[in-house]
Amino acid sequence: VFQREIWMKLWWDRALAISSNDNDECYESALHAMENINELPNRSNGNAGKYAYKKMNMFNHKNPLPLKSYEKVRLEIGFGNGDNLLANAKNHPDVLFMGSEIQSCGIGTVLRRMEMEAGLMGSNSTVKNFYGTRDKNRYDVEKNNDRLPHPIARQSNSSYENVRILPGDGVKLLSHLPNNYLDAILITFPDPWPKECHHHFRVIQKEVLREIQRVLCSNGHVFVATDAECFDAWTREVFNQCFDERDINGDNSWKEVIPCPDRKEWLPVVSYYERKGIDEGRRTMLQCWRFEAGK
Repeated sequence: VFQREIWMKLWWDRALAISSNDNDECYESALHAMENINELPNRSNGNAGKYAYKKMNMFNHKNPLPLKSYEKVRLEIGFGNGDNLLANAKNHPDVLFMGSEIQSCGIGTVLRRMEMEAGLMGSNSTVKNFYGTRDKNRYDVEKNNDRLPHPIARQSNSSYENVRILPGDGVKLLSHLPNNYLDAILITFPDPWPKECHHHFRVIQKEVLREIQRVLCSNGHVFVATDAECFDAWTREVFNQCFDERDINGDNSWKEVIPCPDRKEWLPVVSYYERKGIDEGRRTMLQCWRFEAGK
């Protein structure tokens, strides 16, 4: 298990272009660590074996991004159109921000936005359907830039070297991350699934919190933002009920951080979705949680 954890961390460091020091020693040592792993299934062992050897082959490819060390690594699960993700990346250049999203329109929007701000798109380019919404809510970025809620200022020389976009389900991603890898996880305005028969679809579940507990660093935090009262109450209930089952005294449990840290530090942008909710009379509710181990 120890060798597997070493390999997973080094693999993710290389995949995300994170350097734990100023040279490539950690990446060279990863190949040796990988040779000592006996837990990888045999190639003939169906899909599990194929998947394992695909990861091994991926490790042999050099990341084209420049290696850089970061103070922290944060993951935003379901970044929508990337307003908050990109704003945080600009506000905290020494932090690596990973963003996962299952909707292809949101992924395309944030990638086009990054290209546009980096000057990779022609001056005559027009990005339509900026928010990936229906026709009545479409925006033309070039013509209606003043109508965008809290837009990030475009700069021809701007870049997002500290942003990594991961298409897909961020919850499923957690099981592939090494232990104690993330400093914070952001869950902003997920689908509340208000019907009682759909509660099991909500992103906050006990099994998900166990994975979050594993991948978070000792002082890591989980930030949650929603404008649905049902989801806000559900989140508190699940966090309060989820504790380390191996702890018979119940000392190892999630604790809510009160007051919640200033949203400028993790939710600096009022997104299109949040503003729409405010206009419809809903209020934004914020939570911050930290797992505390008993003494």
